[in-house]
Amino acid sequence: MTTASTITSNEAQIRQLIADQQHAICAKNVDQIMSRYATEVIIFDVIPRSKPKAKPLFVKRGKRVYPAFPIHLRWKQETSQSS
Repeated sequence: MTTASTITSNEAQIRQLIADQQHAICAKNVDQIMSRYATEVIIFDVIPRSKPKAKPLFVKRGKRVYPAFPIHLRWKQETSQSS
């Protein structure tokens, strides 16, 4: 595989991962959202004074919080092409 085709293939895979994550977020599917996180990940939240959380705690919290989000989450994707 040439360098150009490798870059194109990698970019396509990354874009697919982003699209899959967007769909999971919009569907409020915590299990799918967290499926790409390593088990040993430490997650920092945006909530003030929030302590870092391990994946299982984040999943538990997400399942409690996501249902409170608006019924329809939408994702506006802005694309920019580098030259």
